Amino acid sequence: MKGLPPLSRLQFHGNRPTPVYRKLSFHNKILLIIFLLLLLFGLLGAIALQWALKVHLIKEYENHFQTITDSLSHRLVSMVSLGDRTGVTHLLSEENKLYGSSLYMIVTDKSGVTLGQSLDRELPLQYTQHNLGNEGTDKKNSQNIKAHDKTIMEIASPIIHEGKSIGAVKIGFSTSSMNTFLRRVMTIYLSIFGTMIFIFFLIVRPFLRYTTRPIVTLTHIADEISVGNLDMDIFFGKHVNCWEIKKCGHRNCAAYTNIAVQCWFVDGTPCEGYEPKFPEKLKGCRKCEVYKTHKGDEIVQLADSFRHMIYILKTSRAELEKSYKFQSNMIQNSLMGIIATNEIGIVKIFNLVAENLTEYCESEVIDRLTLKDFFSEEIAKKINRPLIYDYGLVLRGFRSMESEVMDKNKEPIPVRVSGINLYEEEEHLGKVFFFQDLREIKRLRQELIQSERLSATGQAVASISHSIKNILDGLLGGVYVYKTGNRINSEKDTKKGWKMIEKNIDLISELVIDLLNYAKERKPIFQKCNPKDIVEDVIETMEGKTHSDNKIEIISEYEGDLGDIYVDSHALHQCLMNLVSNAIDATPPRYQGIIVIRLKSKNQDGIIFEVSDNGIGIKKEIQEKIFHGMVSTKGSTGTGLGLLVVKKIVSEHGGTINVESEENKGSCFRIWLPKNNANIPAFGSK
Repeated sequence: MKGLPPLSRLQFHGNRPTPVYRKLSFHNKILLIIFLLLLLFGLLGAIALQWALKVHLIKEYENHFQTITDSLSHRLVSMVSLGDRTGVTHLLSEENKLYGSSLYMIVTDKSGVTLGQSLDRELPLQYTQHNLGNEGTDKKNSQNIKAHDKTIMEIASPIIHEGKSIGAVKIGFSTSSMNTFLRRVMTIYLSIFGTMIFIFFLIVRPFLRYTTRPIVTLTHIADEISVGNLDMDIFFGKHVNCWEIKKCGHRNCAAYTNIAVQCWFVDGTPCEGYEPKFPEKLKGCRKCEVYKTHKGDEIVQLADSFRHMIYILKTSRAELEKSYKFQSNMIQNSLMGIIATNEIGIVKIFNLVAENLTEYCESEVIDRLTLKDFFSEEIAKKINRPLIYDYGLVLRGFRSMESEVMDKNKEPIPVRVSGINLYEEEEHLGKVFFFQDLREIKRLRQELIQSERLSATGQAVASISHSIKNILDGLLGGVYVYKTGNRINSEKDTKKGWKMIEKNIDLISELVIDLLNYAKERKPIFQKCNPKDIVEDVIETMEGKTHSDNKIEIISEYEGDLGDIYVDSHALHQCLMNLVSNAIDATPPRYQGIIVIRLKSKNQDGIIFEVSDNGIGIKKEIQEKIFHGMVSTKGSTGTGLGLLVVKKIVSEHGGTINVESEENKGSCFRIWLPKNNANIPAFGSK
């Protein structure tokens, strides 16, 4: 795989046995090293002693054996000169018995012929082979011979007669006594040496245990620190108080108020010439008489560092515990539910609000349940989507939205939830979800809606009752005029009364239609149509309904690429009719009115309908309420239902409506509708 080191560089430590010396304690390691050194020097001494003794003994043996050989050569002069073989053999046998260390004796004449030898049997080959080629020997010599795994020292001496060599005598001596002596000496030496080592160990071992006790203590302290025990007092070196040695009198000094560590570890001391902050000050402090008074060996310095480290760890742990308690308290007592998971989705934080909301206990959730036990797959997907803030920081998560969380009984609870992924240096740490219970809010919202409905109903009833009363008064007036005309046979009054009746019937029809359109729930029927056709039809319909005493002109304007759109043409026609009707009513009598129906295309962003007039305008305080209640600017002739119907139709199309108006200058109602409405099935398919 990419990134792995070569196999030759891989190190495996799992099954490798730990060397024995690494298991030994520190003082035992020192003892082992001393033992090995003593053993080495002892063996070298034994080798040197053995070599020196061996050289000395060989020299002594050689001189001793040479004297014996020389004496025998003088006694053999007459026998060799006469060629007396029997005498030579007898003398050699007697001499061989006299010297226990001699193995053999050989006498030869000047030509190398053997005249006699000390052995009763034939002389062995390994002895005689060293005598070959030695004829005419006229000088003394010695040599070592290897035979039967034995070392034999052979001494040769010439037999001199009248100043001439007439033969030679050779004697082979055994060196076993010398070797026995050497072995005894070495045995005594090694016994003495072993005894001395044993006595040395008896003396040195307690001393080493005593001298290494501070290291053992520091090791114990390190073990205690590693398991979190920081409540220890470490006393090494001479205890000093800097203010007593310096006699400075600074009672407000940081070192005087903090005696947990030595003054050279404390920031802010007023020592002249020294850097006031640690560790920069340490170099200067080590030249101070306070430090020199306290100072010991390296163990004391190490202990001081341990003491300072424990102080720093205790301080840091206290701060971490305080920070942890604060964060834990903040999380647990948050007014919002908090669920946090690790990078693989296992729950690690579950606060009190989450417990109360889901009816789970914290112990049932932590390290047991996952994200899927509480939220839907949609939420799990959304939290992994990029979330970009204005300042450019790219995170993953989602902003507050309405969703559901599952309780212990797997029942959904409505909540407002937001989530974020946690990262540290691009490493994914986990996920956090914040949520708020919406059950009470939804209940209050429902109550508010119900209350608003009741209020709106009451307002509508009052307004409609007033309007119906006015219409009834108009009907009664028309009936009265109509009856009067019939009674007096006045055609003029009869027609006038009938017109009054027709007018009020139209008002009743409009009121009923508005009530039905606003009250009933209906889905718009989207059909493909040209928005221009709707505008032109509205203009044609409304031109006949302008007041006879008003000079009102209704015109249309078009901007952009106006292709076919999918809308409920009947509802949109009614919507524009209401706005144009209001614009006509807003035009004062005997006033040159201009009503403009403007159609703008925003390409794929949607389409805009504007209905503007130059009438009396709408007061600012009424503009804020005009789409939220039955508010009318027509006095007793209006119900306020028209604009509510318009807003309802626009909302059904997924659009928006707003108004811009200025008193005595006119108003402009602007409707925005999307071209591709999400509510349109297959974009207008039937």
